[in-house]
Amino acid sequence: NIIDYIIIHELFHLVEFNHSDHFWKLVGDAFPTYKYCRDWLKKNGAYLQVISLIVDFNHVTNLFVSGNFDIYQF
Repeated sequence: NIIDYIIIHELFHLVEFNHSDHFWKLVGDAFPTYKYCRDWLKKNGAYLQVISLIVDFNHVTNLFVSGNFDIYQF
């Protein structure tokens, strides 16, 4: 649900390059539960960034330990 909201949100920026009332009407028409998703992201977005950093760090560490580390893959 959250990923769907993010995709729809970004796609509507191809039509409307701001967060105007018109933009949110377009998003709401396409995704009626967008307010729940937007609020959830405001509340939990920082946790997702931390998790992403941990996953990235673990990925790089595993590549390095396994000997499969190639600086050009990043």
